[in-house]
Amino acid sequence: SMLVGVAAILALLKTQGVISQLAFASSGARMVRKLGGQFVNGISYMGSQVKTSRASAAKKASNNITVLRVPSK
Repeated sequence: SMLVGVAAILALLKTQGVISQLAFASSGARMVRKLGGQFVNGISYMGSQVKTSRASAAKKASNNITVLRVPSK
């Protein structure tokens, strides 16, 4: 019975290591997918900010345009 107890304790200790290795291996692909998603979100946010700033600059420029009239002779 002592041998069975020692074997059970060793099995429990090994199980924790195996489970952590399996969790790490399965999280690799998921982490790459999440990182890629975050990268795409960042790029699209920066792109929308550039479009917004361009539209804002164009609107300000169109508001500041003054038309010079040349007197007719």
